[in-house]
Amino acid sequence: MITGDTKNQERQDILTKTESKTKIWEGILTGTQVIEAGVNIDFDIGLKDISILESEEQFAGRINRNSSKKIQRFFFFNYFDAKKILRNDVRTSQELTLMDDNTFENFKNKEFLPFYEKVMGFLDLKSEFKDYWNFEEKSKFMKLIDNDGKTVFVLSRETEDVLRKYNEIYENMEISFYERAIKLKNLRSKIIDNSITLYPGDDRLEKVERKNGVSYLKSVDL
Repeated sequence: MITGDTKNQERQDILTKTESKTKIWEGILTGTQVIEAGVNIDFDIGLKDISILESEEQFAGRINRNSSKKIQRFFFFNYFDAKKILRNDVRTSQELTLMDDNTFENFKNKEFLPFYEKVMGFLDLKSEFKDYWNFEEKSKFMKLIDNDGKTVFVLSRETEDVLRKYNEIYENMEISFYERAIKLKNLRSKIIDNSITLYPGDDRLEKVERKNGVSYLKSVDL
């Protein structure tokens, strides 16, 4: 399973296993939208909850990615309301999702121009989007993945020694600048490996603490 709460190193270990070229990996990978973009995985069958069309296309690209599968199927279902996650994104309107027959045909035939014409029409219904060329404002309502996430180190018994060493070196002004910089860089890689990403609206952001440039959250607060 890969979610926004999966540590970076654990996520990479899982993906490396599924991407193995030396042996056939058999299993089920369950994940959220975090694995849809920028991940080179190749599966026989996929099942996905309906959200926005770009997300469906990303998902479809993870099935028979290398055109080497005898079986290649993907299925969509409507279980969870995407509006609760994507909020102001106009593309969650039912007429712009696979729940709509015309949008489904657009997706199936890779006819994306008619789809985006409908999207622009929805945006133009809002008074603040009357200017057809106001792409910057319109783009705020069309994000595949919100990039405003905050990287947070997960502090636990297994990782507390990493943060302790980092703080000791960070605050040690007796060693040379270069030695300090190299040691901090090595520890930062371990911090990143044990970090997760929290996005705006996540209540856990209120519990995040920060010291010496590192934002961290105690594992008991996850």
